[in-house]
Amino acid sequence: MATIILMWNPNAWAWRDLQAKSEALRQGEPCEERWSVGRSKNIPIGSRAFLQRVGGESPGFVASGWVSEAPQPAPHWDAARAAAGERTNFVHVTLEVLLDPRSTPPLDWRSVSGVSLKHALQRLQGSGKSISEAASIELEDLWAKHTPRDEAIGSATVGSAREGALSWRLVKHRSRERSLRKAKLCAAMQHGPLRCEVPGCGFDFARTYGDVGEGFAHVHHLRPLASLDGEQSVSLDDLAVICPNCHAMVHRGGVCRDISTLVVSSVRAEF
Repeated sequence: MATIILMWNPNAWAWRDLQAKSEALRQGEPCEERWSVGRSKNIPIGSRAFLQRVGGESPGFVASGWVSEAPQPAPHWDAARAAAGERTNFVHVTLEVLLDPRSTPPLDWRSVSGVSLKHALQRLQGSGKSISEAASIELEDLWAKHTPRDEAIGSATVGSAREGALSWRLVKHRSRERSLRKAKLCAAMQHGPLRCEVPGCGFDFARTYGDVGEGFAHVHHLRPLASLDGEQSVSLDDLAVICPNCHAMVHRGGVCRDISTLVVSSVRAEF
């Protein structure tokens, strides 16, 4: 997936509830923002997104997340330009980190970035532009070092993540791995009720338990992490939404059974 850079100029738009949203995100509440990307159109859902503060004091990166909705045209965010009929494209971004300026300054990349990232950021013109993979890797590393541990709660949408490494990298990628699970649940809910994907089961928590069951399910790795040869990319297709009962049966006895043959009863319960 691409990594895009979003731009925020506080001199042009005051983000008045930034501190409140930062605190809510740290408490585990979901946070989604609609952000202008100018004329950019080809930004896939699941793209990694970083928000860079430009202009004024304290420039640098202040937030990260993933694109949850592709660009859609709408009236310009600036009221005067909108009144003149100007339109711009917006993406929806589910944030995993939003720095509170009272406790954590933005990540000022100008003095700490390497050649790839510095070159990529200096060439950017406008919000919503992508950077190279090399620059993205460098930015992820700098961001992980800069971000306080309790900031990365992780409520984001993501298409793939790095998992399975038996090293400190599992810690550094904690939020992306958690976000991968959330992304799988979000993707499943876009196609209807959130049901167990084990053939012959289909349990729906919301139908059985009402509001308290809405959006709840387990996410199962079809390829066990223990079987991976080191750190590898794990995509949404490598995951399955299943209920806790099926999840327990899949792994009972310390194995990982094929979900397609898990249920043997010919009578399917109706939920």
